[in-house]
Amino acid sequence: MVQKLYCQRCGEEREIEIKDEKESYPVRKEQTEILAKVTYCKFCGEQIWNERLDANNLQEAYRQYRSNHGLLQPEDIKRIREMYGLSQTTFGKILGFGEKTITRYENGSIQDMAQNNLIKLASYPVVFGLLVKQNKACLADNEFERIMS
Repeated sequence: MVQKLYCQRCGEEREIEIKDEKESYPVRKEQTEILAKVTYCKFCGEQIWNERLDANNLQEAYRQYRSNHGLLQPEDIKRIREMYGLSQTTFGKILGFGEKTITRYENGSIQDMAQNNLIKLASYPVVFGLLVKQNKACLADNEFERIMS
């Protein structure tokens, strides 16, 4: 399938070519280098902005930043949460996070090191049990009993 995008220089939709290029993205005030997918017009060679690829490149920069700083990736956080069969909201309550925090992390937002460390610690059932008991007041009685069983 031939892909086309609008080229500003040509003034019309043109066939495109996608190349891999090293690019640097600012992530948390730090330049993070990735091998980005960049779109070019096959007719004139002009670089063309591609919303979908740009979003993917930014997510790749976030992944690289997390990797560089020893942070969990979104799928790691989801795996830990699912290990206990919990919703994002309930897992967040147990960790003492805001209602939508886990949702944001699983969707690609970058967590702070302190929150990252707490999520990592929660992967240990003994530690998780202590967190559940510590935050019992945030849970409904039936929720608490289900988690502890």
